[in-house]
Amino acid sequence: MLSRPECPPELLRLLPAWSALKARGPRYDTTHPAVAAYVTEALAGSDAAWLRFAASPMSHAGPGAWHRLGDLLDAAVEGTAWPTPPPPR
Repeated sequence: MLSRPECPPELLRLLPAWSALKARGPRYDTTHPAVAAYVTEALAGSDAAWLRFAASPMSHAGPGAWHRLGDLLDAAVEGTAWPTPPPPR
């Protein structure tokens, strides 16, 4: 998905947050530019939103691995409760 020439924000919102943030950019230790730009724009200049997002329940395994990026960003910006991850299939 991220290797396509353009990945619209609507699709970035639906990606699992942990996987999207760990998708590599041009160097091994960088986040993919499309994801970095989307997260930066969504959290804007709000230190509180950045701190909440950093403390979000996303993880590399288990139910937390399925939290959608857009849902977590929305909750971080709005200061609402963290969403429930999508149910397993």
